[in-house]
Amino acid sequence: MKRFAPIVAALLFALPAGSGLASTVTLTPSGGGVFVLEGQAFQDVSGLEIALSYDPAVLRGPRIDQGGLIDGALMMSNTNDPGTIRIAAVRQGPVQGSGMIARITFEAAAGQGGSGAVSGLNVSAVSPAGNKSRLPAFIGASSQDQAPSTATIPSTSEAASPAAPPSATAAPPP
Repeated sequence: MKRFAPIVAALLFALPAGSGLASTVTLTPSGGGVFVLEGQAFQDVSGLEIALSYDPAVLRGPRIDQGGLIDGALMMSNTNDPGTIRIAAVRQGPVQGSGMIARITFEAAAGQGGSGAVSGLNVSAVSPAGNKSRLPAFIGASSQDQAPSTATIPSTSEAASPAAPPSATAAPPP
């Protein structure tokens, strides 16, 4: 087994830059029902699919504003299902670097701060070649301070199916 270690190490170092291995997404509350969705270390990302779950008893009326990191992208958001926000963005050229993907502004219910009402964040990135991969996503201060969000948000097909059972908490794929 030890003889394979150098081969595995060489293969890991041979991965092309832009493979997206270090890319992460963080959702940070900034007060007053405002949350900032930021991407870190993006390399060759041409599309994003984002699903966010929140407590509609605490937060309502989400408004989504596109951020500078995906400037020039076609971005669509779906806020019609209370408790879930879906965002899709696609861009002709790849995104490189770090910055704000979007600002999400909620109306907080009377007497509610809202900062703990977001419970799930799932993010997938698509490369210019069409390869889709799930990115580590964090809710809170920074990706160094906590583990990735593990709440599962139903896919669009699951959400549309009336017979679909509620989703369970699951760990993100490796």
